[in-house]
Amino acid sequence: MSESGHVDQNDNNVIEIEPLNQAPSSGDLMLSANDDDAPSDRAEAKRARKGSGVWIVVSGGVIALLWSAGALAYLAGLIGFSALPDLPPLQIASLVFAALGPAIFVMVLAWVIREIVLFGAAARSIQGIAERFADPAKATREDARALANAVQVQILQMNKSVEGALARLGAMEEVLGHHADAFHKTEAHTRERTDSLINDLRREREAVGELADQLDTKAADIAKVIAEQSKMVVSAADIANSQTIAGTKALGRASDRLQDTVERAKTNADLMSEQLNQSAGRIDGSARAMADARQNLETTASNLDASQIKIVDALGVSKEDIQGLVDVSEHCTAQLKGIAEEGAKTMRQTMEETLDQARHYTSIMREEGHALSNSHTQKAKDLKNAADEAKNALDTYAEAISRRLEHANEASFSAASWADKTLEKLQEATSALGDQLQSLPKAADDSAREIETKLRGRLAGLNAAAAAASEEAKGIDVAFQSRIRQNYELLSDFMHKMGATAAPASAEIDVPNPLSIKADPTPISQPQVLVEEPTLPITDEPAADPVQPQETHSATDTEAPSGNKDTWRWRDVLSRIDQTQSGIDARGDDSKPQQWDPVDRLVAMFRDMGIQPDQLFDATSYRAAALSRMTDGAKAMADVARVDATKSVKRIADAFIEDPGLRADALHFTAELRHKVDQAAASGQQMHIETHLRTGDGPAYLLLEAALQS
Repeated sequence: MSESGHVDQNDNNVIEIEPLNQAPSSGDLMLSANDDDAPSDRAEAKRARKGSGVWIVVSGGVIALLWSAGALAYLAGLIGFSALPDLPPLQIASLVFAALGPAIFVMVLAWVIREIVLFGAAARSIQGIAERFADPAKATREDARALANAVQVQILQMNKSVEGALARLGAMEEVLGHHADAFHKTEAHTRERTDSLINDLRREREAVGELADQLDTKAADIAKVIAEQSKMVVSAADIANSQTIAGTKALGRASDRLQDTVERAKTNADLMSEQLNQSAGRIDGSARAMADARQNLETTASNLDASQIKIVDALGVSKEDIQGLVDVSEHCTAQLKGIAEEGAKTMRQTMEETLDQARHYTSIMREEGHALSNSHTQKAKDLKNAADEAKNALDTYAEAISRRLEHANEASFSAASWADKTLEKLQEATSALGDQLQSLPKAADDSAREIETKLRGRLAGLNAAAAAASEEAKGIDVAFQSRIRQNYELLSDFMHKMGATAAPASAEIDVPNPLSIKADPTPISQPQVLVEEPTLPITDEPAADPVQPQETHSATDTEAPSGNKDTWRWRDVLSRIDQTQSGIDARGDDSKPQQWDPVDRLVAMFRDMGIQPDQLFDATSYRAAALSRMTDGAKAMADVARVDATKSVKRIADAFIEDPGLRADALHFTAELRHKVDQAAASGQQMHIETHLRTGDGPAYLLLEAALQS
């Protein structure tokens, strides 16, 4: 669009077409045609005047500078600068002429060559002007051909720009469709996740109910076990109490028996001590009697010794008498000693035997007393130990029973408290789960509503963006149509001016209006393919039929758009160029029968009914139609179009009933798009279906399809 100068592109990729305020002059068009076509003589002269002389002069200056520099360097090396003032003036002048003369000559020669070249260019320009004045028709044809090429280039550029804009719009529609599909998928995925979460919560609720039932059963079992353990503890306490009572009674009886035994032992000990005391008294009496007898014997012995001494003293006179007496006394003393010794021995033996017996009996009594006392003491100790052990056993058993009772009570209390806590926790968990289960549907509904709100907002934004894009596309279409009309009007005026300038006496060149002239159709078996890149046909010879003057033609051109209030697409406009040319050629041949093209008949029908297909449907209608075609088939798509444009569909259906040929033309027109839509539906490309229905001849196809299905 940079070459046209009237087509701009803003930041939103929207093409803005600036209308031309006035028609270009023939000189401007001639210059533009000469610039776009092969270089003419005048252009060559201008370029020669601008370029060739400059480089010649520059080349001469460079050569002159090189010569002067070389000559000065040679003279400086040959003579030296210090020797120059000593030279005569004639020699200095010759040296200066030798150094600067050739340089000045080269500069002058370069300027002369430049003037000659410019003169040659001017001569060629004058020759070209003379040739144009000599044959103005040929020059006009060349200018017209160049202008046609320039117009064709501009139209091609406009076609490319509009196709690029349409491609971008299609891409935007595809992106929006992809976003919509993504939102639909997200909504479906969210709904599936919500349903799965609700199902999971229902299953968890059932599992929690089953767990609560199981916990209730376990709590009942625990209560039964606790009751049984309490009964067992009570029975064990009763048994322990009865055993304690029986043990107490047995200990009482044992202590009574032990007390009787101790009393009997004390009595026996008293009797034995009395007997021992009596025996000791008798032994002491015997000992005293033995001591008295011993004292008597000692006294007797001492008396005998004193008697003997006395006798010895008395009887000392007569030894013999005395000896005899002494012998008798010794004999008597010996006998007495013997008797006394025997008596003493006997007494000693008796005393010893008595003492031994007393000692023996005493030791026996002592031993028996010790044994009895030891046995009684041992029995008492055993009984005491047995009593202590029994008491300890009873205490231990009682403590064990009390501990067991305490443990059982604690266990039962802890089990009961645990069961209560467990039941409370289960009740809390059940209530919490119940609250969660009650709140989850609400939360799921809220999240679903929120997601739905977000999706609706985004879809509304996408719809608004799509509507804005559609409005921009419509604006582009309207602006481009107005620009095309204006360009063709300006081109028509220019052609009339060129014709009047080139051949004032000849008839005006017929430049048909592609918006008002209908081409004569030829019968075809397939839908017509619209021409995307038309060319403007300009013949070298004038048209066969005379045409009206310029004022009448301009009025016709003005009345055609005003009488036709429809909005024409640029492809429809450009497709009329070749058809118009074929219609112009067909006017010269009266032998060919005039026939109508199916597209022209349908366009005439829409114009007569005042129907604009692209204004009957919006983005929602296209999306609903594409979705219906994907899911339910072509009839559902036609039903969607019939709902949105009921009156138009009914009028077109009535026209088909009145004119079966028009119905056949509609079938031919919709065949190609129906095939594309069927292929897109078979491949599952909903976005492609929506693009086919929204762009090009899609709205007309949708309207005709609904009328054909009704």
